Amino acid sequence: MVKKIHYIDIDEENEKEYWIAVHSTYEGFQLAYFINKNGLVKLRRSDNDIKNYLDEGVFNIFEFTDKINHKYCNLISNKCVLENFSNSINNNTLFNVPERNELYLLKEFKQVDFFIKSNDKDLHNLIHKELLILPMVSLVYVIPEKIMSKNLILC
Repeated sequence: MVKKIHYIDIDEENEKEYWIAVHSTYEGFQLAYFINKNGLVKLRRSDNDIKNYLDEGVFNIFEFTDKINHKYCNLISNKCVLENFSNSINNNTLFNVPERNELYLLKEFKQVDFFIKSNDKDLHNLIHKELLILPMVSLVYVIPEKIMSKNLILC
């Protein structure tokens, strides 16, 4: 019996991704709120956070997806703070102070608090301009795709 093999020609188009680095003292949900407040995107907390199983850290993701226009935007935290209440390490202290351990999603960008990733240039530019105006954001800059493709592919 002869089996027929059918080949499907799929043109996989590599989407270009646009990255923004955000320095802010606010939490992720607060930053997402102020971005949502202006109506550009409606970021919501993702069900699938990025988990670091070795160090037990969790990095939050807020996402927006426009299925009609095939646009998406993600707000990704770069820092995770773990607190350890071990008494054996801090025996000589007066108070029971937790040991704080900071984990980074991308260690090359330790100063960056959040990343914003988008596949649409216009959406990217609008969010970048909006972040420049927000008072709680101390620094915003665009990261070239060449640098991000070397480090990590997220989501």
